[in-house]
Amino acid sequence: MSDKLDAKIRGLILQTLYKKRRETPRNPMVLRKKMIESMDVEEAVMDFHIYYLEEKRLITLRTSPNSPWINAKITATGIDHVDRGN
Repeated sequence: MSDKLDAKIRGLILQTLYKKRRETPRNPMVLRKKMIESMDVEEAVMDFHIYYLEEKRLITLRTSPNSPWINAKITATGIDHVDRGN
């Protein structure tokens, strides 16, 4: 996968989470299954980018011991990142 494609996927993830937070600020979480389906990417690809964004503190995850992440939401830092056009 190219650096440009990686950046595009991460940007789409952040945009999706940003939109959800704007639309429903009291319930800003997006389900893992919905993220994977809406972006039409393989689970491993989505997980790679999701964990990267979490490590950068742009998103937070709800996790479970028996599965990867359950859902995600954008953080204030992530919103600033989107607003700056990064």
